[in-house]
Parts: sequence; C-alpha cells; structure tokens
Amino acid sequence: MPAGEQVIHDYRVLSLSLKAHPLSFLREELARGGVLVSSALEETANGRRVEVAGLVLVRQRPGSAKGVIFMTIEDETGVANIIVWPKTFEQYRPSVMAPGW
Repeated sequence: MPAGEQVIHDYRVLSLSLKAHPLSFLREELARGGVLVSSALEETANGRRVEVAGLVLVRQRPGSAKGVIFMTIEDETGVANIIVWPKTFEQYRPSVMAPGW
C-alpha cells in the first residue's frame, strides 16, 4: 500500500498516523497555491491575510460570539487558530462545516 493510502487508512481507523500527516502529501501543491504552513504564521505580520490548510481539531460557535466561529486546524508543522466571521461563514459554509475523517 502506498504511504498516502496507509496514512488515510490510519486516520480512518485510529484518527492518527505515526507515518506522516495527511497534508504532507499535498504540501507541494498547496505551496504552489500560496498556502502557508502553520509554523510560518509566527513570522507573518499581524493583519496580513493568509491562506492555511489543515485538519479541523476544534470548531466552536459560542452563542455569545454573535455568529463568529473559532476553529483550530492542524497541519504537519503545527496548529493554527482561525476566526471565521459570519459573512465568510455564509460564503464558505460547506467548507467550514465539512466533516472530518
């Protein structure tokens, strides 16, 4: 079984893999599209708009947050905390609410 298939199988069965992170197999393509790794966010200027990709670890929509969604995603380099504003949520609802593995 190729490494990518093994990792996908591991995540489906165990929700983790010791072989690799699923995003590592897509990293070259994501980088060509300008998608940053989570670890690069530490060196990114505040207020700069960036794109990141990862597996959703936590998704919260507190009633007191006026429709704002807080997400934590993970890639092969670490985690990123994401704030999804209500207008953005309506535009990208299927992506934001997509189920995990």
